[in-house]
Amino acid sequence: MLRIIIVDDEKKAINSLRWELDQLQEKFDLEIIATFTNPADAILGINSLQPDCLFLDIEMPKINGFSLLKELAYNNAEIVVTTAHSNFSLEAYKNKVLSYLLKPIDSTELEETLNRVLKIVGKRSVDTKVNNVLLKTNKLKLSFKDKWIFVLLDDILYCKSEGNYTEIFLKSGKKYVVSKKIKEFQHLLESQEIFYRVHNSYLININHITEIYKSDGAYIVLNNEKTIPISRNKKAAFLEYITNSFH
Repeated sequence: MLRIIIVDDEKKAINSLRWELDQLQEKFDLEIIATFTNPADAILGINSLQPDCLFLDIEMPKINGFSLLKELAYNNAEIVVTTAHSNFSLEAYKNKVLSYLLKPIDSTELEETLNRVLKIVGKRSVDTKVNNVLLKTNKLKLSFKDKWIFVLLDDILYCKSEGNYTEIFLKSGKKYVVSKKIKEFQHLLESQEIFYRVHNSYLININHITEIYKSDGAYIVLNNEKTIPISRNKKAAFLEYITNSFH
């Protein structure tokens, strides 16, 4: 089942989109698990309910849609922007939005978007099941068009986001580029407790840290001498995590 949350400060817009989605409920086996008109409430709800897909308005009071995305702890939902304005497309691209729907929403475009979401979520579900089994043997499966590559978790130094792709850097010096967003690797690897997303662009293996610089402009040095920045808004939580991990 495709689990959906709608966020829009206009109740009329939510009702309109809900009606459109209800017409497609049987075809896509979807469920609208929550709707929010208040962005602050939406942040709590999204983090708690963890939807597969988020339909998100941009222009809202106090917190706009893009600011809301930056506040989320849960970031594994596919994002579909719904707006009456066409001038947010560049910002949407930077925020790795899957689809950009202009209001009033065209039913054909909505259906095409749901097809894309379902394909991504379905593939992710299969990959997650396979990787959950492999993780018990401390391995990760990297999927490519013509093959699978299996790597040991301890061999991974860090992952770097490149839009819809992720670069996987190994201690051997090898690098793999995988057609999967870094948030999907984060969802898998952080469950192993040795990986931490210290920056929007970086997910690191804490076992390969040699130095941490804690002042302004904080950063990490890995044992291959690579420096990784620590986001200002992740710094306190990361330092606490490291303190608890290495007594």
